[in-house]
Amino acid sequence: MKKLNWPILFVAILCVVLLANACSTPKIVTTTNTATVTASQTTTTVTNTTSLTTVSGNATINIANNAFQPSMMTARVGTTVNFYNMMGPITLVGTSGFAMGPFGGMMMQTGGGYQYTFNSPGTYVVSASGQNFICTITVVS
Repeated sequence: MKKLNWPILFVAILCVVLLANACSTPKIVTTTNTATVTASQTTTTVTNTTSLTTVSGNATINIANNAFQPSMMTARVGTTVNFYNMMGPITLVGTSGFAMGPFGGMMMQTGGGYQYTFNSPGTYVVSASGQNFICTITVVS
């Protein structure tokens, strides 16, 4: 009776498994983000966008699924932006030289909100402390 060469058999099985995985079709996952934005007493639903029309008065940015929704906004001077946290506890931080909250960061619990009125033109970047997502708000006169 012939003796089985286990190391060669193991390498052969490993090669077959790796080849089968390399030839399989990759899975593609498509996601759709939807956010509701309130501007000048008009509600608009925005889907799969990162930029909005210039808003004035009040605007809403939701924080959900590890993202600001929308992640980019153009607003007029004097616009109050309402941030609503639909995730776990986070701290909002103004990362472009402006302070959010009395100590430079605003702690938000799940379901909490925070308002910030942008009174000067410029580009403002908001992040969630310890997270890898940002929101850019361009304020124009």
